[in-house]
Amino acid sequence: MNTVATKDYFSYAHEALRVARLQVPHLHQLPRATPLLLLGICALDLLVTLALQYAMVPSPSRFYPQAIAAGWFSTVALALGCWALRFSPAHAPAPESLVVPSFDDPATEPPEPAALGPDAATLLAVALLAALAINTLGSLIYIPLYRMEAFSGESSGLNSGTGAPWLLQWLMWGAGAVWVWVAQVLLLSRFTQSSSGSLISVALISSAFVMHLWAAPAAFWYADDEAVEGEKAAARAAQTHLKPANLLKQAGVFEAALAALPPERPSVVDTYVITYSPYASEDVFLKESEVVSRVMAERFGTGARTLRLVNHISTVATLPWATPENLQAAIAHVGTLMNPAEDLLFIHFASHGGSDGQLESRFWPLQIANLGAAEVRTWLDDAGVATRIISVSACYSGGWVPALKSPGTLVMTASDAEHTSYGCGVKSELTYYTRAVFAEQLAVSTRSFEKALFAARPIIEAREIEGGKKDGFSNPQIDVGTEAKARIDRWLAEIDAQTGGLKSP
Repeated sequence: MNTVATKDYFSYAHEALRVARLQVPHLHQLPRATPLLLLGICALDLLVTLALQYAMVPSPSRFYPQAIAAGWFSTVALALGCWALRFSPAHAPAPESLVVPSFDDPATEPPEPAALGPDAATLLAVALLAALAINTLGSLIYIPLYRMEAFSGESSGLNSGTGAPWLLQWLMWGAGAVWVWVAQVLLLSRFTQSSSGSLISVALISSAFVMHLWAAPAAFWYADDEAVEGEKAAARAAQTHLKPANLLKQAGVFEAALAALPPERPSVVDTYVITYSPYASEDVFLKESEVVSRVMAERFGTGARTLRLVNHISTVATLPWATPENLQAAIAHVGTLMNPAEDLLFIHFASHGGSDGQLESRFWPLQIANLGAAEVRTWLDDAGVATRIISVSACYSGGWVPALKSPGTLVMTASDAEHTSYGCGVKSELTYYTRAVFAEQLAVSTRSFEKALFAARPIIEAREIEGGKKDGFSNPQIDVGTEAKARIDRWLAEIDAQTGGLKSP
């Protein structure tokens, strides 16, 4: 039997790379593949697959050992293809045109007929290693794209999502499968002159290729959703507002904020401001509190008479929590500071709203009650606040108008009672309502709440159409009581007298 002097099985890797590059391999230089070598290649392929799939799945993950029973169709088909080629009637010699030695020398044994071409085991070993090299290279390019999209929250891999990243992933995955198919077909076709053997081999390899595209092998690793949620909860707990130190701070923050509010000035219309943002899971409501407070301070001179009630992890040590209890206490305290005959209270609510008229509260793990307009009306009446300006930035907020409407109240809302408003979400800077009414109109063009809302309405509608809002125009509302209008007109006249009229900041 023809053998190679040094059985350097690393040479298999070298020839497999030639196959992967679609070059002619030098198979006659390789030692004959043994069952142990084939077993080692299969084990190596399994280990590399485990490692690459583990790198693809966001941690933590769980192992699915049953997957080892899947995905062997391509290997079996390739083995049968090599076998069919090996026993074809016209099995070709190696493309290197092996030089058959002279057999005049008695010491030289004539080669066995089967040695003129590579045996089936050698073909199989090189084909498997070539596929492993191609798949590994493709995975090293593909995995970063997969993880980038998976971590973005827009997709969980190949089977979901649309758009360029998703399409690029599919193209890369399909290109790798085509590359493997072409390399293996070329490898086997180079070692046969028999049409029957070649057709059988190509058919077997092609069937494995189709099977691979139609039903991807089972995955060994899956994201452990329970563990992921546990890690998220642990991360939140690590910075939670319920740490003892934060609880102690929060107890003092609210009292300090109330104590910092100055008393009203006689014969001057003083306006107190409260912003209420109870939904901690989205930054947009924190930003609304900041913007509205700033506009009221800069354009209306409210300054130190501002109290921000906010639920957000970043403000635990600096701002009081937005709870119904704190709001009720704040309204009651402001009532003691105001002169009901001349002063005003402005409150801006910002959160998600339901069709039931409730303003949603969320600040995990605290359990905070939602808020309704009737409660706010009761607290204002009990505190003796005669003149109020109420702004509600929430879906279905028009439902608050009937409960708050009174001669001493100006109430304006981001929508009517039948429609959602727009612009809340994790990526939003401001809702469409607050952006148009406060950040654009009241901050620059006018100090009239009525003019600001009416000017903002067509702007909001145009932005909603552009943004693809599907349930119709939000239809922001405003209702101005006669007593409230007289008090507000006096207040704005005082501001104009102090500032010399409207000036842009």
